[in-house]
Amino acid sequence: MSERYYGFAVGRIRVLETRLLDRARLEKLAEAADLTEALAQLGETDYGPLISAGLAPTEIAAAELARVRDLVLRLAEGAPEVDFLLWRWDLQNLKLLLRGELDRVGLNRLGRYRPEEIAGWFAKDEPALPALFAEARRIGREILERTGDPQMMDAALDRLYYERGSKFWPGRSGLLAAYWTARIDLLNLKTFVRARKLGLAPERLRQLLLPGGRVAGETFLVHRAEDWDEVAAWWANTPYSAVLAACGHLADLPALERAVDNFLVERIKPAKVIPLGLEPVLGYYLAKEHETRLVNLILAAKAARVPPARLKERLRHVYA
Repeated sequence: MSERYYGFAVGRIRVLETRLLDRARLEKLAEAADLTEALAQLGETDYGPLISAGLAPTEIAAAELARVRDLVLRLAEGAPEVDFLLWRWDLQNLKLLLRGELDRVGLNRLGRYRPEEIAGWFAKDEPALPALFAEARRIGREILERTGDPQMMDAALDRLYYERGSKFWPGRSGLLAAYWTARIDLLNLKTFVRARKLGLAPERLRQLLLPGGRVAGETFLVHRAEDWDEVAAWWANTPYSAVLAACGHLADLPALERAVDNFLVERIKPAKVIPLGLEPVLGYYLAKEHETRLVNLILAAKAARVPPARLKERLRHVYA
């Protein structure tokens, strides 16, 4: 993509950034008396057309992210970095098709490929498909045939994606490469904490850890049997000590997940001040991923009548 085209894209993104939901708006949504009031407030934002169209509350966030996905693909046409980020959603669809679970949930429309294209990869004998997905399909089928364990298949495809990412991002944008590495390390931290709580065997934990981070997977295994104070002392000496300080105790999984989300939002925020390049476009896309998760959280909580005070405790930092 030429610099002149990046200039147009960044100019458009700067306008759109002003329409992201800020913390005050999210807190007001959390304080709404009920779901109806929350939807009325949300209707005053960029989500308004979706609400006016009569979408169910459970569909609104995904529809907004799909709209932004289409926009980013236009603004950054041909950029492989965009494709790579979106492939994560395509892999989710591929997993569903391999597991044969379409009777329970439909395919998402958030990836690089249309659901119809991905479904077509299974509709005829060995159709041509992108290399990553051909390998993912082969690995997924082999694991399911050998073990019958869909969770093991999911973990293997996640490792494939992040392993490819560890080779893809170096040498590209320093900001995006650093974000990618932090994302892997913090996903592994959450996996590590969940594995400890569930008492998973070392080999099972090894299968779930993702490659490509700064904190080696084997290091998590070394600390698996330590008490929480020892684990905290170890993590305090990693590049992510701020996550420990923010959550207070790594064993507090909800607080940890909130601290991780906050850390990653802050890590990508410098994209807002880069004057020219792909970073502002992908920063905005990642901000929208984060925002739509929060919108979905709020609407689900309102439907379940979660008290506003409790809901506000679960809010995260925002990109706006």
